[in-house]
This record gives sequence, structure tokens and C-alpha cells, in this order.
Amino acid sequence: MKLRTLWIMGLGALISSSMTYAKTLEIAPLSSDNDVKVVLDMNEYHFSVTGGCNTMMGKVHVTDRGAFRVKQGRHGGGLASTMMACPDNLQKLDDRISQFILNTPKMIRKGDDLYLVGTVNNEAESVYLPVELDQGNYQDISAKPYEQVFYYVSNEKVPCEADTQKQCLQVRKDQMEEWEEYPGVIEGFMPIDGYEYRLRLKEYQSDDGSVKHVLDMVVEQGKVTP
Repeated sequence: MKLRTLWIMGLGALISSSMTYAKTLEIAPLSSDNDVKVVLDMNEYHFSVTGGCNTMMGKVHVTDRGAFRVKQGRHGGGLASTMMACPDNLQKLDDRISQFILNTPKMIRKGDDLYLVGTVNNEAESVYLPVELDQGNYQDISAKPYEQVFYYVSNEKVPCEADTQKQCLQVRKDQMEEWEEYPGVIEGFMPIDGYEYRLRLKEYQSDDGSVKHVLDMVVEQGKVTP
């Protein structure tokens, strides 16, 4: 579920251009149009950010007070990224995500959910990104088990069988197989028109037998020319 507004109650401190102290603060998501989130492995202290054009990743140290500090590599930069070609709007989103992550946001807990709260360069207001635990735990919140699967995604959508007024993705697990309709939504995946993909997904199975797929990484991406 995409949250469009996050109410944080009783925070002692919040990261902003200057430290802001408040009991109640309304904060907007970093992106209201894209399902951007941070995927965090607390066992290996590794993270990735999905939902923009490129997947960003790196090593991180989370302090006792929740400061999210990207570890620097041997040659300085600690934030790596895939190198997909991006439309201008998604490139700007990637730039904002990068600035937000490198500005040492703060990890907070609200109920059973985790968020990063911080700022983007030259923006006065604090924003947030939701955090999904991939492995390990943080403040008694544990990661949910999943299976890793790979899907190819066609550049062409088809009318959904259940509702022909809607367009559905076409997917397959093997390049030799026929395309099949994918009636649901792959969380965190924002396909660009005219592009085909190979995705690494997390497959979660609930107690009622339903399956949910969440984007782990865009492995391949290519523009299809007519």
C-alpha cells in the first residue's frame, strides 16, 4: 500500500535542513507518483532503493539513534547504481533519491512499519521513504520470508482477461515459453513504454495461498524498436 502522507507522533527529533523538534509533523513521501522504497538487509548491512529508473545500492551503518549512514568505498563513493537509460523525469527522480540517501536520513518506526526521514538538497521540507526489511530485524520488526524468482516482461501489454478496459503485463519465466498475462501488480516496478525487461523478484506467499511479487532488481532492460 502506497502511503501518501505519514503522520509521525511524539518524535523527539527529526532530520531537516536544521534539526526540527515537534510532537506532531506531517511529512510527504519523496515521490507521490512512483512506488519508491528502501530494501534493507540488516544481516549484511546492505540496502537497495527501487522504484526509480535505476536500482541504487550500497553498504550502510545504522546507528543506535537511527542515523542511516552510507559506508564509503575504497575510492570514495559509497552509493552504486545500475546504468539504465532513463527519461528526463525519472532521471530527476533518481537524482533526488541519491541526494536523500547520502544526506544521512533517520530511520524511524511507526507501528509495525519503518521509514527513512530526511531532506533533499535545496528543498526545505523533510520527506520520507518506506523501508522494507529484506533480512534480519530492526526494533523487533522482522523480515518476512520469500522465494527469489526471475521473470521476463514484454514491452507490449494486453487487455486483462478479467477486465478488458485495463491493460495487463505479459510475463514468462523462460525465453522459450509463450507470454502469459500477469493480472496483478509487481510492487516497485514502473515499466517504461516500449521497453522489455528481465526482473529479479521476491515472491511472498500468504497463509491463504495468494502470491505477491515485489521488485528486487532490474537485471536487464532494453528498448524494442518496431
